[in-house]
Amino acid sequence: RSRWIKGYLQTALVHARSPRALLRQIGLTRFASFALLIGGTPITFLGVIPFYVLTVFTVFIPTDVLNQVFPWWLLWLCLLNFVIGTSVMVYLSMMGPFKRGTFGLIWWAMLNPVYWILHSIAAYKGLWQLITKPHYWEKTDHGLTSHVHG
Repeated sequence: RSRWIKGYLQTALVHARSPRALLRQIGLTRFASFALLIGGTPITFLGVIPFYVLTVFTVFIPTDVLNQVFPWWLLWLCLLNFVIGTSVMVYLSMMGPFKRGTFGLIWWAMLNPVYWILHSIAAYKGLWQLITKPHYWEKTDHGLTSHVHG
């Protein structure tokens, strides 16, 4: 995943050099799709760990301390958004196995938040590689077999 995310970051940065040219070339709808998918994916993954940490701190910091920084209604709104958003994403991940009739896989969707943390770690690895080794590309060995195709 780190290689994919590094590629997304590189692609987004290359096209960010002249966004008006890209907009003229592919149009508004495709530009928005590109920005959300190619730019938004790594940004989302990079945000997972900081937002999880912030959420945990928010839950465990005394209310009177938090109220000095944030109004109580904003804290509850953010927590509600976090809980509902995570629940919806887990629920949607349960729908694939449900529709295929593979009911034993449905409960694995509950691990989505852990999967997102792993994606976040991969995103930071990809970002680090982009900064320190922009031309390095990790290779994946595919199809190692003992016989020669021919």
